[in-house]
Amino acid sequence: MSTTKIGNIKKNAIIESVIQIIGEKGISSVTHREVAKRTGVSLSSTTYYFKSREEMIESAYTELIQNSVDRHNDLIERLKTRKASLEEITAMYLTDMLGIKSQERIKIIAILELQLESARSGKYRKLLRKFRETNQSLLRMMLKKEYRDSNAVREVSMLLGGLVTEQLSTPWKNFKNDILNIVVKKYFDFTNLKI
Repeated sequence: MSTTKIGNIKKNAIIESVIQIIGEKGISSVTHREVAKRTGVSLSSTTYYFKSREEMIESAYTELIQNSVDRHNDLIERLKTRKASLEEITAMYLTDMLGIKSQERIKIIAILELQLESARSGKYRKLLRKFRETNQSLLRMMLKKEYRDSNAVREVSMLLGGLVTEQLSTPWKNFKNDILNIVVKKYFDFTNLKI
């Protein structure tokens, strides 16, 4: 394996560790030392790839948002070509949004941290705008016709974001039946969604 490939693997592992730390402990917990420990690399490796803590955080967020944008764009393409049913795509979207898998939950929490940091300092707004735009393009395609205008799409996006935050912070025991199914019936083109 070439040294460039090894370097990329190390750098990607460091970025993944930064995302995990942000999702588990918050931005303030990201240090070169903590990242090195989590990644299983030397401290000098983290400083070699990322000169500052801020550079590590920014790289992690760029990666996190780009992955989310890529997933959304992939679902948009599948919707356009109808390789999967609208129900299947919406189930995938909501499963992703709600972070049912523990790894995805950490990434969603990291995105929420990014939103909070952006609210505090204005940083990362460009990244978040890109994420919001692809998210809303995807939603526009999945929603009932009466909810496809820009204002309605934004409202549904904010509603889902609020539901995600609420479910992550104080989980509702019967969330799917008591809340999610009601939202799906109101806004989406079908009545029974399996997630």
